[in-house]
Amino acid sequence: MPEVNLDKVSTRKTARVIVVRGAPGVGKTTVAKKIRAMLKTRKKAHISIDQLQECDLRGPSKDKMKLGIYHAALMVRSFVREGFDVIVDYVFDIPSDLEFFVENVFRSHSGPVAPTFVQVFYLDAPYETVRRRNTERALVMNEGLLKKLHKACDKTKSCLVGETIIDTATLSPINTARAIVNQCQGLSSPGKKSHIQVD
Repeated sequence: MPEVNLDKVSTRKTARVIVVRGAPGVGKTTVAKKIRAMLKTRKKAHISIDQLQECDLRGPSKDKMKLGIYHAALMVRSFVREGFDVIVDYVFDIPSDLEFFVENVFRSHSGPVAPTFVQVFYLDAPYETVRRRNTERALVMNEGLLKKLHKACDKTKSCLVGETIIDTATLSPINTARAIVNQCQGLSSPGKKSHIQVD
């Protein structure tokens, strides 16, 4: 697999946070792993908020989800301070959760956070594609909850300014990751809503 150098590490002045969001089963964690393999930067980290939430042994609740998002933000802030590029994957089906996450990355009482460029990518796929992929996962999600979260995510996919929407229905995880890395390199038009798909 070819490595892609987003910038020369020695000349970089800005840390990069790449947020990969979308419905469960769309391939966020798989794509995030491909992105981290492609990044040639020496300092890089990958945080899967779902995995982080497993540290909290309580049953599912809004408080548990919020706490996981908060701790992910603290981890991102620590990595950014050390000059890391950070890839974060999570559903973020509620836009205010993403706002809460970003706000807590930059909120600090212990000193300024390094300049950071945050890019958000929404991985999109029709429900039937997500349902099929869900059956191939190690932890299969209940179909009722999957449908509910897919619908919630689908409603929010165009509401974030600057978010890039990627149609993954016909893209492999590696090609989805390449599309994201290309966008991060500025080969596409950064900073505005765009749709990436293969006809």
